[in-house]
Amino acid sequence: MGPASLLIVGGEGVRELGDYISGYLSLRGDKVDRLMAFDPANMVSLYRLKIDETKGHQSLARDKGLVVGLSNSGLGYEGWLETGGRFLLDSSMVTMFPERSDINSVGVPASLLAQTALEGSSEKPEGLDAHELGGSVMLGAVLAVVEEYPDHRGLNRLFLSFHRPPVLSFVLATYEGYDWVQDREMRGKSSMVGVEQ
Repeated sequence: MGPASLLIVGGEGVRELGDYISGYLSLRGDKVDRLMAFDPANMVSLYRLKIDETKGHQSLARDKGLVVGLSNSGLGYEGWLETGGRFLLDSSMVTMFPERSDINSVGVPASLLAQTALEGSSEKPEGLDAHELGGSVMLGAVLAVVEEYPDHRGLNRLFLSFHRPPVLSFVLATYEGYDWVQDREMRGKSSMVGVEQ
């Protein structure tokens, strides 16, 4: 099985989310190649991750591609996905969804979930606002798509490499994103239960 690929598209927050994902995957032992670029035609930043999974982690490589859209401009990258691929969208920033019916699209209200995490955190750095937690929410959403339950210790180590302590708010925001997507996926899988054919 070859390297898995993941593409993040948008404006603000692309580098942060890409760094979070690559940092998390590196902590679990995967080899991650990163490429940050700018697409002048669509006026978006691109962060592409190529992942060689190790230690039995194969969840990303089984996927048909994953695109994370942080702005409406990300919709131009639907073609990057194979049939059955995943398109995660920050529905706080994106107002349109992909038109393709052969891919799985999930909207994640990152701003709302970030606010929930901030309010639920007993320890938070002074001056931290919900806007700063959006990348953590989307990290959790990505981990849910690739079926990787976030490791609390790994998240602490990750966020301490980017932020001053305490980092509990960032950890909680990651779990908010993870739970949101897991809940949507479970509803999708069980939506036909009890429905007469």
